Amino acid sequence: MTVQAAAAKPGLHAVVSDGAGFRSVREEVLRGARGWFTSVPEQAVQSAALTVLSGTLPTPPLKELVPRIAPRPVFFIYAGHGAGSEEFKRDYYRAARAPKALWEMPEARHTGGYQARPREYEQRVVDFFDGALLGRE
Repeated sequence: MTVQAAAAKPGLHAVVSDGAGFRSVREEVLRGARGWFTSVPEQAVQSAALTVLSGTLPTPPLKELVPRIAPRPVFFIYAGHGAGSEEFKRDYYRAARAPKALWEMPEARHTGGYQARPREYEQRVVDFFDGALLGRE
């Protein structure tokens, strides 16, 4: 949600994205053949239900949204044991424009970076925001 919000709202001056992944069948299809037989059927049902219940079309893929955040800084946090699509955080990082940062924690579970390394997580996020918002390095 933070990536989508930052792409649309220039008032967000910096973004930390922890746990972002695919949110629709369209994103699963764009992922390529590796997800077609495992995730596409489930995502198709979820996307159709969301479209019908909300009366809105699925949102654009995150890979299309992340370049819109620039020139504001974005920090992607990636857990090695994600929730199925979190491994594509590297793709989001490549699609983003500078300034950007990526931190991978191979031992962490989906959105579990804080639990895996609480002090380092806190320090990295605070340092990112200090640099992005206050000009501190």
